[in-house]
Amino acid sequence: MRRAETKIVTGKNVTGKHGFAFAKVRRKQKPRSCLEAWEQGARASGFFCIQDNDGHLHKVYCDLASEPGWVWTLITSQSLRNREEQFAQAGLLVDSPKNAELPNWQAYRLPLNRMVELKSRSTHWRVTCSFPSQGVDYRDYLRVEFERFDVLTFVAGRVCKQVEYIDIRGHVCQQCTTAWGQKIELFLTHRSDVNECDRGSTPDHISSEQSFGRYKKGRNPEFRCTSEDSSTTNYWFGSRLKP
Repeated sequence: MRRAETKIVTGKNVTGKHGFAFAKVRRKQKPRSCLEAWEQGARASGFFCIQDNDGHLHKVYCDLASEPGWVWTLITSQSLRNREEQFAQAGLLVDSPKNAELPNWQAYRLPLNRMVELKSRSTHWRVTCSFPSQGVDYRDYLRVEFERFDVLTFVAGRVCKQVEYIDIRGHVCQQCTTAWGQKIELFLTHRSDVNECDRGSTPDHISSEQSFGRYKKGRNPEFRCTSEDSSTTNYWFGSRLKP
């Protein structure tokens, strides 16, 4: 007697030559974003392969757990020690990749075209400080809606832009305007010593204090992103999960 045949196919149900019907089995497609990874059942944060619009696979870091109800993709991260490197100084509106296929916390930045692609699948961006050790407890933290403030197109010396939530050294403001600048050659930066916007200056600021970027001067040791050379500043694109 011949052994029973085993067969797995994709597509519609089919019938084999001996009249046996074989069930439809679909291959799981690679996710096109961290959000799709969540929708496919992923729940632990870590490194994932996601597929771009051209079908190419890229390694990214997905945060699926630090904020219940949110999914985030790391787009760039720098240690304070690396603040003078080109990728950490050029504005986010220009292409200045660093270790694009090797996500890490000290020196990493995606190419602009991949940031634009990820933005098309995101509603918000955020910044965290020393995420690997601090996680998210909403201290030294920023979250912004793209519709209110598009970090990939913003160019200004210093203007007031609306943020959803900002905490600097324990001083919180929600749905308020804060002072920001970014140019082609200058990375996005919040000025904590400016009084012009809703938030006003951060109490106990130091002279020319810079938060969430650039760090050419005004580095406050009480701020987690600038407390020591190994401190990191982490930038993410993401979305709120549907109920």
